[in-house]
Amino acid sequence: MRWSGKLAGVYALAAFAACRAEPYAVPSYGDTGAGCKEGATEACYGGHAGTKGVGACRAGVRACDAYGRFGACDGEVRPAAEVCGNGVDENCDGLTSCGEAVMAARLGIGESEGVDDLAVDGKGDVAYLGFYVKPLDLGSGPLPQAGNGRAAVVGKVGPDGKPLWARAVSGKETLYPGFVAVGPAGEVAFTASFWGAVDAMGTPLASEGWDSVIGVVDADGKPRFALRAGGSEDDGADGIGFFPDGSFAVAGSFRRHFTFAGAALDAVDVDDGYVVKVGGDGKALWARDLGGSRSQWPQAFATAPDGRVAVAGSFRGDLAVGPTKEAPLAGASDRDETFVVALGKDGGALWSRAFAATACHAIAFAGDDLVLAGSFSGAVDFDAVHLEANATRAVFVARLDGAGRVRWAKRFGGPSDQDATGMAVDARGRIVLAGFYEGAIDFDGTALPPGGVLIPELFVTKLEPDGSVVWARSAKVAGDQWLWGIERGWRRVAVGPKDAIALGGYVYGPFDLGNGKTSDHGAADMLLAMLAP
Repeated sequence: MRWSGKLAGVYALAAFAACRAEPYAVPSYGDTGAGCKEGATEACYGGHAGTKGVGACRAGVRACDAYGRFGACDGEVRPAAEVCGNGVDENCDGLTSCGEAVMAARLGIGESEGVDDLAVDGKGDVAYLGFYVKPLDLGSGPLPQAGNGRAAVVGKVGPDGKPLWARAVSGKETLYPGFVAVGPAGEVAFTASFWGAVDAMGTPLASEGWDSVIGVVDADGKPRFALRAGGSEDDGADGIGFFPDGSFAVAGSFRRHFTFAGAALDAVDVDDGYVVKVGGDGKALWARDLGGSRSQWPQAFATAPDGRVAVAGSFRGDLAVGPTKEAPLAGASDRDETFVVALGKDGGALWSRAFAATACHAIAFAGDDLVLAGSFSGAVDFDAVHLEANATRAVFVARLDGAGRVRWAKRFGGPSDQDATGMAVDARGRIVLAGFYEGAIDFDGTALPPGGVLIPELFVTKLEPDGSVVWARSAKVAGDQWLWGIERGWRRVAVGPKDAIALGGYVYGPFDLGNGKTSDHGAADMLLAMLAP
């Protein structure tokens, strides 16, 4: 591990099972009252600030002993993990919910449809980016016929799951949906990879290899613009996010030369990463190259309200930001390692970190901090925290401070494969993690029901800002869950107003979120769901 740089400032799934997690650690009492008068008593409470008198939590009383010291705090109740379904607020956050379904939608016509990413706007509407094969109506009339494979679709559903509108990007060849984000006025930005000629919501685009389309749609579904991002070889977009002023940033990878929205970059070697900030008018504000002597591939991206951006991915050799080589990293030349880079609002590098090889599928800002989540094999060290996988893949989540130093890191796993495919941070700073597992998985002593090979269980868990478990739930799906070499299930997670949890993905087979079992349409269907916080 290394660091460098400036130190700055779905109707879904059969039988959701709610499980108890171990109580999380809380601060000590501190002052033991040395010198108190024997027999004196006082109120005491060692739980997190703001939890005393909320839910089940209450203060206790401690008494002064013959040595002039206060003893144990008798009768206090500190926050503990929720016991789902009993109506008691054990973690003392003012809520008794723990991921119960409040909306679920399964969309499709039996021709393989799915959701690859989603986001929630200020009204609670869910914006999604997905794929389809045959024309279907998702709120704006039948979508156009896909070419030789899949077409991409961006749309919105209301808080009740009913489709509001949908727009397509289609062509003769297969398109691969990427990422979606919602802006301050409810506008939607998205990315998708394409080959050849496509119709991007009425705008014709042509690629020179594999390129990306970056599109923006108004809150009511009216296309604003669609732009090509790429060069003469294969390029991709691996994340997108808005800022409060309506501008947005995109991150991805390119080969040799890259142009987008009026910005142009040249690779240091062959394969580099990029970050481009774009105004609401579709014109680039700044662009930065993440380059080095070998290869750099961004895999996860996040934006912060104050203008910061963060990129995580894999690299070999070395990596630095921009032509002046800010925040340089030195890595191995014979294997991939994971990088994390933070940039300021003007694109200047704040800090960078490198870790042993992991698959970082999601990053999110939590105030000044940054949270990472994904999977890893073997062992990985996050500063002084050593994690080991006891299977091919295990889930990890780590929290870094505003200078890139590791606050904590945790592993969740079992004897078989597990992966975290989505992660988000809510307004309280809590971390929502979603993914799938085969065999068994354990969340701080909470063992979820076992899943089978190719028929995985899906999980959703919520963690406190310190990484302790609030609650964890699992869901079972019937049927083979592999599609085009990708395990089906939850693909992404987002949080909305009042910390409601949105999940999106695709699944084949009957499933139930607790409000009745539903059947598929004969193939993979789109999954969209809202869960209580």
